[in-house]
Formats: sequence, structure tokens, C-alpha cells
Amino acid sequence: MRYFLLFITSFILLHVQQSTQNRFIPTDIAEMKQCFQNKTKKYEEIHQLTNQIRTLYYVIEAQTQSV
Repeated sequence: MRYFLLFITSFILLHVQQSTQNRFIPTDIAEMKQCFQNKTKKYEEIHQLTNQIRTLYYVIEAQTQSV
């Protein structure tokens, strides 16, 4: 089960890395602000997904230890 969670985490991080590679160079303040907001939003989503994976891992660990 640990390998499955590791696979899911790697897949998410790979997807995020690929989506951030397709960025453009901002030319004015409004574009820079929009880029920053998008990047902040992505990092918040990554943080939430990481917490969900961590919670799932602890639940699975607790269930396997109780059996």
C-alpha cells in the first residue's frame, strides 16, 4: 500500500511539474500578478493533496496495525 501512495504522489508531482513548465514570461505588472496568483493557487492545491495523501496513509497504517 505504501508503494501505491508513493506512485500516486509521484504522479501528482510529475503532473504539476509538467504544467508549470508550459509557463510564459510576463511582460507587464498585470501578467506578473496573474502568474503569481496562479502559482500560489497551484501550491495550495499541492499542499491540500499532500495532506489528503498523508491522512489516507495514516488511516491505512492504523487499519493494517489493528488487523
